[in-house]
Amino acid sequence: MTTLDAPKTDYSSSLRWLVPTIAVGVIMILAGAPKLADNARLYEPFVEFGWPRWTYFATGFAEVGGGLALLWRATRPIGGLVIAAAMAGAILTNAVNGDVGFIPVNLVLGATATAAAWHWSGLSFARQFEEGEAVQRLNLP
Repeated sequence: MTTLDAPKTDYSSSLRWLVPTIAVGVIMILAGAPKLADNARLYEPFVEFGWPRWTYFATGFAEVGGGLALLWRATRPIGGLVIAAAMAGAILTNAVNGDVGFIPVNLVLGATATAAAWHWSGLSFARQFEEGEAVQRLNLP
């Protein structure tokens, strides 16, 4: 049995990715749930920005759905992309309307969601290297 065949015993790399992934998922669920509950206070910015009412619920659905998807391993790549798209829309809306206060938060959430989608999709070279796949592909000792 080679070291590549041995069962994984060090999960520190997985935890480094799991903690921020779950954190973004929970944050997005908490941000989107009030929108689905039709919180009037949260709807006011949508009116000010000129968005139709359905976008308010679509945003809430994307935030909750993407957040829930980040909680399960099989759906994390999709959840990360949904959240990244929602954050891109939020950044664009805030930039166009001059409300730049939340842009850094949206950037961090969107970037973290994008990185999580990349990592959990299995396309990440670092992840492949940690699991030995890249070593085998490159024929490294």
